[in-house]
Amino acid sequence: LNFTKAVSTLAHILERDPTNIEANLQMAEILMMRRSFNDGRAYFHKVRNLDSNNYRANLGLGQYYLYTRLYRQAILFLKVAANVATPDKKGEALQMLANAYLQAKELKQAEVTCEEAVRVDAENAGLVRTYIVVLLDMGEYEKARQQTMRYVDIRRREAQMASNERNAVREYSAAIDLLIEVLGRLHNSLHKKNARGEVTDQVLDGKEVETAQVLDAIVTARMRQLPIVKVLSMMEVLPLAQRATQLDPGKADYFFTLGMAQFEAGLVRDAADSVAQAARLAPENASYREQAQRL
Repeated sequence: LNFTKAVSTLAHILERDPTNIEANLQMAEILMMRRSFNDGRAYFHKVRNLDSNNYRANLGLGQYYLYTRLYRQAILFLKVAANVATPDKKGEALQMLANAYLQAKELKQAEVTCEEAVRVDAENAGLVRTYIVVLLDMGEYEKARQQTMRYVDIRRREAQMASNERNAVREYSAAIDLLIEVLGRLHNSLHKKNARGEVTDQVLDGKEVETAQVLDAIVTARMRQLPIVKVLSMMEVLPLAQRATQLDPGKADYFFTLGMAQFEAGLVRDAADSVAQAARLAPENASYREQAQRL
């Protein structure tokens, strides 16, 4: 992360070999990271002059023009990046292209790009979320609901794979919040509006059954979120319990408290280890032994 040294080294390389594509790309990418955007853009353009189909150069210029809100220019470069991308990079380029279309208010193009991107990279959570935003802007609430269910499942699997990572669990909870928001919009679309265009409590004719289903889905989603909120709450206090065991490692009660907190946070193996330690420190405590065996 010594960017100053990296830039100095690359400058020496480029003095001797100005057409070195990799050195120009690295220089551009480092300058972008250092927020020297205009300088970074110049190096990306140098690469495009040498190789107009270079993936990193086109993607970098697309990022630059997205950042500067010049969406039409961003689209031009990101289309090239998506066309030349290798299979493992195509989803990234398509997601950025879809976002450029979205910002340019070209919603149909954004939708088509998202559909292609999801086919290419179905497990990309950020990509699916972009698709959901596009569908909401288009008023495609039922399709948005379907994609949000996919998004929730992706975040759920990520949280399961990283059960001790608070960020992964937070993302899962936030995904359910998004599902509830999408369901709320779908619910409102099934109601009549007044002269000012405001949603009333009157359901559209023939939409009673569908409205009831959406209401039930909202409640179900919120109930699904409750244990996740509990896990997050326990994860917030785990460092306190761990610190207590470090400050007084001979106190069995502290290890038992830590174990119970870990259990409530879904960290069953860690909980078993902590309670087993409590049982070793206090062998006369039968409840510690029994709890350790259960875990």
